Amino acid sequence: MSYFGTDGFRGKVNEGLTALQAFKVGEAYGSYLRTHFEQPRVYIGQDTRLSSPMLSSAVASGLSSQGVDCFLLGVTSTPMVSFLTQSSEGFSGAVMISASHNPYYDNGIKLFAETGEKLSPEVEQLIERHLDDLTKLEVLDGSKIGRLYNDQQGIEKYLALLTDTFKMDLSNYQIVLDCANGSATSTAQRAFELFGAKPVVIHNQPDGLNINRECGSTHTDSLRKKVVELKADLGFAFDGDADRMMMVNAQGQELNGDYILYILGRYLRNRGFLKGNTVVGTVMANLGLIKAFQKEEIHFVTTDVGDKYVSLGLQEHQAILGGEQSGHIILKDFINTGDGVMSALAVMSVLHHTQLDLETLSQGLTIYPQRLLNTKVKDKHNVLNDHHIKTYIQDIEESLQGNGRILVRPSGTEPLVRVMVEASTQAQCDLLCHQVVEYIQSRE
Repeated sequence: MSYFGTDGFRGKVNEGLTALQAFKVGEAYGSYLRTHFEQPRVYIGQDTRLSSPMLSSAVASGLSSQGVDCFLLGVTSTPMVSFLTQSSEGFSGAVMISASHNPYYDNGIKLFAETGEKLSPEVEQLIERHLDDLTKLEVLDGSKIGRLYNDQQGIEKYLALLTDTFKMDLSNYQIVLDCANGSATSTAQRAFELFGAKPVVIHNQPDGLNINRECGSTHTDSLRKKVVELKADLGFAFDGDADRMMMVNAQGQELNGDYILYILGRYLRNRGFLKGNTVVGTVMANLGLIKAFQKEEIHFVTTDVGDKYVSLGLQEHQAILGGEQSGHIILKDFINTGDGVMSALAVMSVLHHTQLDLETLSQGLTIYPQRLLNTKVKDKHNVLNDHHIKTYIQDIEESLQGNGRILVRPSGTEPLVRVMVEASTQAQCDLLCHQVVEYIQSRE
């Protein structure tokens, strides 16, 4: 049975994801680690959801029952967990308890390899086999169970990474940070203050229930208003576990991950730091970004949707910069997963060293209007292989003459296909998207 989604285990707390299930995940992961590492040790981090301490304790119990030592970080970000795992000697993996940008009543369990990267599909399958038959797991002697430790030094190591990476003075910038009442409350303000900034911080009072509630990277209205109200230079919004980030410019306009990749990609290329002259994105990257990189003669490689696949693409092409529209930005020279705080500081570093603003740095990138619709189907794979549907889409794309595109892809978890259309105007996008959906439905 398949338990892993695109970002670990996820479900509604006490329904799709219970403490008992979390214990079993820890037990299965622990059994895998014990058979592959002589003295397995893992970090465990969590976001600010009401259920995160419960699930963290349950996973730790399952791991320790299989002889794994657990170092509990408390409230922290997903990228910090990733960084500590890859940079600390003797660690075999890690766990992060979070459902990212979802509401408080959802939660999830993300598992990491010793490299700080998400587990490979092959390792996921091994753990799933353990989960399918936990009765086959060895019951350890009581003297061989793992120990639990509270680790208070993790955040200091992470902040040291940031100060080692960036050399800049941000004291002249007025910056607004939206911490989404999530993991960023533990790191973002301190990180910016290390560089002389005095950021205005909003949504930084987590109560276990307000994570991502009308705030953060998926709800930027309050950040946009605050930036305009304060006449700030810019703002950054993080999600619940701080592994993604959205920007807001001085005019109150939201700038997504496509803008971030464009700004960082050009800057790194101009400084000679863009390894292989390559940036990795996903198939959902805007056509405007693809064209802008072509004009800049920067090679742009696309992967399936999900930061896990972006990370694999970075490995395959030996590149250092990748990301998604959603704001997952991976700077692989430093951390093997998306990091909202680090990517925000990377943008600030570009502003500082070029003395340009976001509007100027974004010149050359023209974002195409986009429309996305989901439609239920009986067999999503038949839809993708239907010759008539393929021909219908090709005919429309030819009529767009390079100024638009159509992408049809299956949902990973539901009987749906997702239809995305880009074109010169929003009206054209809306019309074509509905036409494609109607044609797909007519072929059912």
